[in-house]
Amino acid sequence: STTAVLNAWVNSRHKEAPERAHAFFEKMLAMGNDTQTNVVASNIVIQSWATSGRGRAAALKAEEVLRSIEQETKDENRPDVLSYAKVLYAWAQCEKLEGAGDASKRATEILELMLSMKEIGLKVEPNVYCFTTCISSWAKCKGVPEAPLEAEKLLDKLIELYKATGEKQYCPNLRVFNATIAAWIRSQERDSLERAIRIKQRMTEFTSPDTVTHNTILSRYAQQGRGAEALEYLDMMQAEGSVPDRITNNTVLAAVAKDDSDNAAQNASDFLRKMEASDIGVDKVSYGTVLNAWSRSYDPDRVFRAEALVSTLGEKYEAGSSMLKPDVYIFSTLMKCCSSMENTDAARNAQILAISENAFNCVHRYSQPNSIVFATHLLNLKRFSDDAYYRKTRIEATFSDCIDHGLVSRKLLEVIGDEIV
Repeated sequence: STTAVLNAWVNSRHKEAPERAHAFFEKMLAMGNDTQTNVVASNIVIQSWATSGRGRAAALKAEEVLRSIEQETKDENRPDVLSYAKVLYAWAQCEKLEGAGDASKRATEILELMLSMKEIGLKVEPNVYCFTTCISSWAKCKGVPEAPLEAEKLLDKLIELYKATGEKQYCPNLRVFNATIAAWIRSQERDSLERAIRIKQRMTEFTSPDTVTHNTILSRYAQQGRGAEALEYLDMMQAEGSVPDRITNNTVLAAVAKDDSDNAAQNASDFLRKMEASDIGVDKVSYGTVLNAWSRSYDPDRVFRAEALVSTLGEKYEAGSSMLKPDVYIFSTLMKCCSSMENTDAARNAQILAISENAFNCVHRYSQPNSIVFATHLLNLKRFSDDAYYRKTRIEATFSDCIDHGLVSRKLLEVIGDEIV
């Protein structure tokens, strides 16, 4: 059958599947096949374009297919809600690639067209999925000031329709509220966090927030380093009956670690211990977050605290926690922490250099070094090695290793300076 052939192309994963399906569809139209089949077939072709990952070109093609059967005079032969919903999805996918807002504007125009057709009695009434797709599209915009406002306006329209008609298809659900919250959180507007929280409060009239809701809001606390408020929010969500997951805890941890208080690193370490004791547990991201906090702190013993953290991570991995395998980021952050230390007495310098040496060796054991690892370790060798002969031989050996890995960079040569003649 026609639809079987189209589905075969769409499911083939052939790089030209959308073009082949589209060409077959146009041939079918030219032959005058029954129009009801045309609606089903058009939806398959639109879906093929919408999921092709080709951005604007695909969205325009999806809309072209829609227009090809939009001129039918009989309602049963015209595009249905699914046809328009798939085109909306195509434009939302375009926005995901472009992020400039133009695709979201087009999606919103199509949604408004559906609403106008509803008013004259055509059976293409948009449902909550259509609204959610358009709102999610606005949430994908990057640096578009009006994006969250447009998203919220669509939410307001959906709520208005539901309250005016009582029809289930307009009932706002969790996904549409989460999409609107995401639009605010991803924007750069000064009051975005407060607006997102206000949306969360509005949603309780129709549904309850879930972990995704809370994690999205918490992500802004993390971006802004508002650790104390993130902890308060965590307490509030648990009091409301929501159960945090590892993403929740890692996001709160990130907020605490980035807080501008003098005790941020210590507070992050304390929260990490609570995570370790919980049923949710920790992962490599958790340790990396706290490690980075120590590397940014002004604690005089920060490098030793960071070393202890990396040692714990390594011990847990060796004991069987495969998801805690240290990587190049972990070790390079520890080495960066070494670089931040003051050059004081010989004994302390030796301790700092030993930590950097060990971290450098562990990179080779657990992962693969990058140019940052080599540059940072070379810097530490220059700064903390008081023995001129040891410094020279170690720098030469490290530089040779760097050459073998093909990672020599201008920055690295600047670090070495005249150490190698």
